[in-house]
Amino acid sequence: MFLMFGLLRPNVFPLDDLGLQRAICLNYFQGRSVSLRTMRKIASAWDPWRSVATWYLWRSLDPIPVEYEHRTGDERGAPRDSGTMARFFRDFLP
Repeated sequence: MFLMFGLLRPNVFPLDDLGLQRAICLNYFQGRSVSLRTMRKIASAWDPWRSVATWYLWRSLDPIPVEYEHRTGDERGAPRDSGTMARFFRDFLP
């Protein structure tokens, strides 16, 4: 998490994270368990944005949706609950 949110690295894939493993199983394999090798193979398609994919997979497990503010001008909408993640998306995504 430090690499992703502290250092804003865009291509981190924390495969040992149980939440990420659960999200991959739920979103790609209808809840069935799969090997780490299979998860790594799926994640290869997300390179060089595996941090972003990981964040979306984590969010898929969270029952509370993120609220976005509407802003005008140059500012983009940002999640109210995560200034660091908003900075990540602003800096690394087009």
